[in-house]
Amino acid sequence: DEITKSIISILNDKPFVLPKLKKEVAVSEEILRKYIGIYEIVPQFKIEITVENGQLIAQATGQPKFRLFAQNEKYFFVKAVEAEVEFVINDKNEIEKLVLYQGGKTMPGKKIL
Repeated sequence: DEITKSIISILNDKPFVLPKLKKEVAVSEEILRKYIGIYEIVPQFKIEITVENGQLIAQATGQPKFRLFAQNEKYFFVKAVEAEVEFVINDKNEIEKLVLYQGGKTMPGKKIL
C-alpha cells in the first residue's frame, strides 16, 4: 500500500509522496438510490450498484460486495481495496455511467440497467 511504499522510501532516503487522506462525507439515501443499476465495463465484467441499509454497495462480476464511501455526492472510494468510483450525470440529469479508478487504470462503465 501507499503508506508502506512511503516508509520504505524514507528508510532508503528516496523521494516519496505522502498518501492522500480520503475524507468521508454523508450523502442522503435519496441521492444514493439514483446510482442503483448495472454498469458494464466490458461484456464479461459488470458492476452492480445497490443500496443496503442506507449504504451504497458495489459488486463486480465474480467479486465480493464492497461498501462505497462518499467523498462527495458523485465520487466514492472503497476502504477494503484501492479503488474509487465516480458517477457521471448527463445533461438530462440521468446517471449515464460510472468510472472505476483502480490500479492506475481508468475504466468507464455504461449504465445498462
